[in-house]
Amino acid sequence: MRRLLTFCVLMFLSASTCWGQQDLNEFLMQPARGGPPIFDFNKLAMAKFYEKAGEPHLVFLVDQFRTEKREVNATKFRTEQRTRTVQVTRPDGESENVEQTYTVKVPYVERQEATVLAPAGEKPVTVSFDKLRIYRLDGTRVTPEEAAQLLKALRPVFVASLKNGVFESPTEIVRKVLDPQTLVVLTDEVQLGRPALLGIPVDIPLPPALVR
Repeated sequence: MRRLLTFCVLMFLSASTCWGQQDLNEFLMQPARGGPPIFDFNKLAMAKFYEKAGEPHLVFLVDQFRTEKREVNATKFRTEQRTRTVQVTRPDGESENVEQTYTVKVPYVERQEATVLAPAGEKPVTVSFDKLRIYRLDGTRVTPEEAAQLLKALRPVFVASLKNGVFESPTEIVRKVLDPQTLVVLTDEVQLGRPALLGIPVDIPLPPALVR
């Protein structure tokens, strides 16, 4: 423990020497630059503002899947008996070769029918504004009036769960690699990704407002 403490002190003094005390102080006194993004970069969906019965909504185009029967390669294992010769020492101190039998698992590939998920186009998911929040990357919240302009045409948005809490602006380096106009939608009404178990969905026609 004492060695670790000594090492940390030496590293701190080394940084002070290399940077200069003023630079180091300024670095240590900097405010937090934001946290990691609460959204997953893989959780993207096309979205558009949609007014339904006079109330603001967002419509998301979400990938859907169907189940299919297909022949796939399945890795299986079989047991086999093997023999080997080992050298053992007898009680009298002499060595002798003894044959041993042991069991091993050998992998092999077999074709078999399995149920798999296959892409089946997109389906619209309509979510009312009271079940979502929209944010810009700088942390400012988007109002329904602003969303009507920003999302008047289909555009990609990041989708995250409302359960993650209050939106926190991502770090500066993350904001630099993204378009400044990027929007993040917090909602628990949209499920993205491949489900673990899914029945064959019914085709759902797109609303006229979503025709590209």
